[in-house]
Amino acid sequence: MKTELKSNLPFLNVQQIGELTSSLDSTHKRTIKAIERLQKDIDTQKASIAARWNNAQIGQNYKRDIQAEEIRAVLLTIRKNSEKELNDLFLEAGRTHRQIIDQGVFYDSPVKTLARAGLGDPKRSDYLRQLQGAGAAEVAHMAQLAVSTRNVTMAAALLSIVDGFQTANRPFTSHHLAESFVHDDFVKVREYLKIADHRFQGTVIAVRTWLAEKANPMHTVSLGLMARTLDESVLDDLEASDAR
Repeated sequence: MKTELKSNLPFLNVQQIGELTSSLDSTHKRTIKAIERLQKDIDTQKASIAARWNNAQIGQNYKRDIQAEEIRAVLLTIRKNSEKELNDLFLEAGRTHRQIIDQGVFYDSPVKTLARAGLGDPKRSDYLRQLQGAGAAEVAHMAQLAVSTRNVTMAAALLSIVDGFQTANRPFTSHHLAESFVHDDFVKVREYLKIADHRFQGTVIAVRTWLAEKANPMHTVSLGLMARTLDESVLDDLEASDAR
């Protein structure tokens, strides 16, 4: 199977992806705050209109119709004036989300993140040289040593070594080695990707619901269920980053 290489796709490290996720989280919060501000403006205008017509000496039906018409005009004006602000936030969230999600191609497998570990490090070259020609038993033992000592550079070298074995002679698969190692970069970026999806969807639904003047309870439920799967410790890190 041939792989199409994307010349315009940059590689971002874990810290950079975390910073983008923090930025998207901030955009989501600003969107919610903007909508809360706009809704407060609407509520204030409604109360003002109601107070103004409360003691008017006219029929109740006529009074109700006039109030409804004034409120409708206020709603249309506020929503119309909010379109640019909310659209800018929507586009900002979309651009950041795309940058994060595009990184999934680099982090969709623990094998990929482990294979990149120690590139350019002389230690990785030393391990490759020392283990060249090693048999299955020795490779299996060194793999266990790498996992037990958390030696990511040795594990990456062993990944290259075992890939050179015939399939039937491999003491373990590349995927098993990578999963046994539980590479921190892979785990953290996968969490960032989930958070990015949640924050972007939250922004989209908030903006569309506001502009359409209606809510979709199914979207709210699905977002709530998605939020339960997010790692609280990673979310706390993002909160701290936003506060700085």
